[in-house]
Amino acid sequence: MANTFLGVLQNRNFLKLWIGLTGSQFAYNVVNFVIVLHIYDLTKSSTSISLVLIAASIPSIIFGPFSGILADKVDYQKVMFWASILRMLAVIVLIFSKNNVLGLLEIVFLISAISQFFSPASSASIPLIVKEKKLVAANSMMVTTTYATMLLGYSVAGPLMGLLTTKGALLFSAFLYLVAAYVINSMKKYDYKKESKTSLTRISHGVEHIWLQLKDSVLHLIKNHDLYLPIIRLTLSWAMLGAFIVLIPAFAEKEIGLSTRQVGPYIVAPAGIGMIIGAYFLDKKKSFLYNLATNIGFSFAGLSLLLLALYRYYKEVPSALIIAIVLMVSMGIFSSVVYISSQTMLHIKADSHIRGRIFGISSMLMSVAMSLPAIFAGGISDLTSPMTSFLVLALGVLVYGLVGFFRVRGNELYIGSKNVS
Repeated sequence: MANTFLGVLQNRNFLKLWIGLTGSQFAYNVVNFVIVLHIYDLTKSSTSISLVLIAASIPSIIFGPFSGILADKVDYQKVMFWASILRMLAVIVLIFSKNNVLGLLEIVFLISAISQFFSPASSASIPLIVKEKKLVAANSMMVTTTYATMLLGYSVAGPLMGLLTTKGALLFSAFLYLVAAYVINSMKKYDYKKESKTSLTRISHGVEHIWLQLKDSVLHLIKNHDLYLPIIRLTLSWAMLGAFIVLIPAFAEKEIGLSTRQVGPYIVAPAGIGMIIGAYFLDKKKSFLYNLATNIGFSFAGLSLLLLALYRYYKEVPSALIIAIVLMVSMGIFSSVVYISSQTMLHIKADSHIRGRIFGISSMLMSVAMSLPAIFAGGISDLTSPMTSFLVLALGVLVYGLVGFFRVRGNELYIGSKNVS
């Protein structure tokens, strides 16, 4: 059987792992965006929304570097099962604190912290379940699922709140966690390592080892332009995403006239469709200049945001909402160009023995980028207007892209079959 998605899904253990991952990640993203929309409904403050992103991002910074070490000490299947059960219970608790902003943020933090242990366990399970010749297909499927569930979760959160109420949407997410736990528990045993006790001494040695590796990796990054440039661009793209998530509920309500329940289908979903379109055409292109692609991506994503920010000046046009939807599709297309090409460049340029650490640093920086700039975006929105914040965001992205065309490139790089100097 060909090493395709369908081929790897014939492996029943992998199929169950994939179902468990899909269910848990979809639930995680639905919960996060439900809380974003609910807190905005409670406070009408964009700054409050930024606190949700911070609460969800900080655990990856605190626990991310160490969760893999701890997960390696226990059966991966047990880690994923209990992580799903604990998150289900946390969501149930969340239901009873749904009008308490501080309580909401605390539970969001807890759910994110637990998720830090699920992720390394699921990733480490793949080579134990899938044959080496199908690893590429399996990993590609997992990565695709991660971003698909994020886009889908953010898209349906609002409609679910409208259909089931906030409480019902959270109960639905808790049910998904339960399904994920059940499916994972039904997998045939595949992790036969001897579980070892984790002492404080071993943890301290592990922390010291991680710190030394992190230090070496950062020094390696600083010296390697082909690595730190993609990471910078990935970080900036996630900063843009974080600011966008914070600003869009208020902007959609005050400028476009949409309710918070309509943000997903009218704004987030079109951007997700755009990302899929961008990924498709980027794959068809096969080879392209990396710097040129990312500069075009930032420039046109910024231009799309700029035109959306000016919505009030053409909102009387009969097709104004359609224009806004098209702009979101456009933003998704060009954002995907930046993200996919930068990720690919990291895969190409990072040495195999250090690749995991490079992506770990990248993931940590993206978590910081998605949360901290969002505070400023939310603050500007609350102090001025959502349109002003959107203009600042759009102009920042646009200017960065345009300036890139005038920078001295040195040796330009192809992604694909060509490589030129």
